[in-house]
Amino acid sequence: MNPQPLLTAADLQQLQFLSRRLSHRQRRAAVSPWSGPHLSAARGHGLEFADLRPYQAGDDIRHMDWRATARTGKPTTKVFLEDRQRTLHLVVDRQPGMWFGTRGDLKATVAARLAALHAFAALDAGDTVSATIIDRIVEHHYPPTRTLQGVLTLLRAACAPADSPAAPTPSGHRPLQLLRHLTRAVARRSTVVIVSDFTWFDATLVGLLAQLARDHRVTALRVVDPAEQHLADVGLIRLVSPVSGITTVIDTGDSDLRGEYARAMQQRSNDLQQWFARAGVELTVIATDRDLLDTLTAVAKT
Repeated sequence: MNPQPLLTAADLQQLQFLSRRLSHRQRRAAVSPWSGPHLSAARGHGLEFADLRPYQAGDDIRHMDWRATARTGKPTTKVFLEDRQRTLHLVVDRQPGMWFGTRGDLKATVAARLAALHAFAALDAGDTVSATIIDRIVEHHYPPTRTLQGVLTLLRAACAPADSPAAPTPSGHRPLQLLRHLTRAVARRSTVVIVSDFTWFDATLVGLLAQLARDHRVTALRVVDPAEQHLADVGLIRLVSPVSGITTVIDTGDSDLRGEYARAMQQRSNDLQQWFARAGVELTVIATDRDLLDTLTAVAKT
């Protein structure tokens, strides 16, 4: 029996329709978390001249300012205000911790839905879409595309069935290297959307995230399951780490233990909010037991 993907072709088609509804609604309101046809303050190759700067590798030779180049003796190019966001880069976390869900969908399924909504909205706006998909120990990179087929290719990777859980996951995902890769590889002035539970994020990564946020518009969507925030009183339970394979038995009937756990989870949430704020990145919490459309509509209005 073949494992089923997180989202079917029919699910993706429905999400494509939903993304258009959300995008059109927010365009009318002139506020949008999606890429859209509104004027952007980002520098790029649009229609409205903004400034001159030294030529950089990859700049369009047609935008060279030859008079300034001759005057200064250094290659100089024109830059323009963009008339729309040009590139959306999705980072989708599919590590073992994302394959958890007690109410609503698995966290990995919610992440796939979020990726699809953003990708289809960007495609509808005429923007390019690229992606980094983080699996158990491997990061898969998908180059920019403006075609539906290209977007579906990366979304199928985000929706793929889980890898075999038979063996514990070695420590393969390296957040430091991931953020460094994004700062180097993502097209300048992109919108970067990171969908994860961020269990891997800590204070040592704030500087790199801030560097990424200086060059791009970065949005972080933290997917959480209610059971992760508060332990239910269900007696003795056995927990198996998907990373180490270590088994632990705990007594959820212990009120002191439940209280200590709730305080630790609240502190973790507070730490994440503070770290992302220091980096200049907005962190939005998406709960698996809440209607995704209601959540995103509320976020878009803020």
